[in-house]
Amino acid sequence: ILGIGSPFSDDRIGWEVIEALLKGDLLAHFPTDSVAAECCDRPGTRLIPLLAKADVGILVDAMRGDLPPGTIRRLTVDDVASAPDAFSCHGFGLGEALALARALGTLPPRLVVFGVELDQTGPGDSLSASVRAAIPRTVKLVVEEINASLEADARASARTDAPSPAAP
Repeated sequence: ILGIGSPFSDDRIGWEVIEALLKGDLLAHFPTDSVAAECCDRPGTRLIPLLAKADVGILVDAMRGDLPPGTIRRLTVDDVASAPDAFSCHGFGLGEALALARALGTLPPRLVVFGVELDQTGPGDSLSASVRAAIPRTVKLVVEEINASLEADARASARTDAPSPAAP
């Protein structure tokens, strides 16, 4: 899980979600070494090697668009790549980083982005009220995504471990 952002206003939402996951000890409920979480300062090229290490990627980032501030969107890589400027608040944005990772073959097989519609950008280290209010719901969505991914892995493993039917 990567919380993408910067230290400025609503752009810190990814960092705040990671902090909430860690402070709430929510990752301790998952098998040891199955889930890692860290903050990533803006989604530049540093994002690419972090994605390369993952089987499943969950990204949380502030996004700008035409929805009310604090709205949470669940996006695929294709959603972000189809309109990179529509979602990112960074110069070399998430769309560009994901496109480069795809070209390099370092995207995880499964990747989801939770984008939180921002309200304010600019100097300051506090979140707007609407974006701060989105933290608990975003954390819940991230945990649900982890559970769904682990369940899918368990089902796939059970299918490959099942004995073949005997031939007649």
